[in-house]
Amino acid sequence: QPGGAFYDAAAEELAEPTLEWQCSLNTISVACILCDCFTQHFNAPRFYHNLKDSSPQRFTRLVFISYGIGAALAAWAMCVGYLTFGESSEGLILHNYNVKDPGAMVSRVLLALTLVCRIPLLMLATVDEILSLAGLPSKKRFSMPTMGAM
Repeated sequence: QPGGAFYDAAAEELAEPTLEWQCSLNTISVACILCDCFTQHFNAPRFYHNLKDSSPQRFTRLVFISYGIGAALAAWAMCVGYLTFGESSEGLILHNYNVKDPGAMVSRVLLALTLVCRIPLLMLATVDEILSLAGLPSKKRFSMPTMGAM
């Protein structure tokens, strides 16, 4: 915002946001970011088995609700970033913010924490498959990581 604490320290002149959409290589970047938001599909069987009173209808409903919330949050963040920086928006919108901006710094730390903490969640599917190949019934598998993930 003009006159804001970090506006004058911005590295580049910001372009005005436009509502035009053009397909370019940046579109691929946005598609990758959207796909990255939903990487937990590997754990769908685990989530289904740990769901109380599980049924395909109930699981489908919960998946649509949770993915809808995730998609809405991702779309909101992208729109706010684009409307703030316009055509000067970078692929990772945090790069547009000043390095001394405390709000952006907190966001960077939280993003790093999210990236580090999701690695074990991605590995749960591999662990499940190894235990399945070893013949261990799903009822005897420890499910505390799943509970923590939810």
